[in-house]
Amino acid sequence: MINSIPDALEIVFENNDIICINKKAGVPSQADLTGDVSVFDKVKKHLKHEPFLINRIDRPVSGLILFAKTRETVRLYSKFLSDKTTTKTYYAIVENKPASLENTLENTLIKKGMKAFISKNPKTGKKAVLSYKYIGSGDRYHYLKIKLITGRFHQIRAQLAHIDCHIKGDVKYGAKRANKDKSICLHAYSIEVKTSNEKPLLTIKADFPDNILWRDLQRYM
Repeated sequence: MINSIPDALEIVFENNDIICINKKAGVPSQADLTGDVSVFDKVKKHLKHEPFLINRIDRPVSGLILFAKTRETVRLYSKFLSDKTTTKTYYAIVENKPASLENTLENTLIKKGMKAFISKNPKTGKKAVLSYKYIGSGDRYHYLKIKLITGRFHQIRAQLAHIDCHIKGDVKYGAKRANKDKSICLHAYSIEVKTSNEKPLLTIKADFPDNILWRDLQRYM
């Protein structure tokens, strides 16, 4: 069940340990140089104490971000997120249909400033792995389901651009034009994660942005 509280904070899951938010594109996960109100600020106001950010997504990206309520919990969930049983699923709207309809991308990424690049030397940088599956097309764009295997800076954006599947609106990584709201069409849709060593995986999902392209993509799910 989705709850709404002031300042458009959309809570998709909350228990004694964590609180999970469906972040709107354009809102920072945490404070940045702009000084704009972040999801961190809103969660702090809701909890009446400082939360602990477990994972973050880029400002122009929408979807799930997780906060822990205690320092002990953030350590535990950070460990769970790196576990092989954890599954992070994203969806992307891209400009070009991929040459392979289903594939695993494995690259080495290097970060320069505020951008990630595919390294020509596999010994320089950090290993980045994701798998994708083409699920359908609209009139002008194409839809991908993505399983994130590692969690590198701008990983999905850089790796999709590398195979000429630029995410709609992501001019930083080669898209033809920006979206009017400065978002990019990448959504952190779901996560399946441990909550303890004994319990089954917890599955949390975040609704898609409410616009015509994302509604069209959902026809193929």
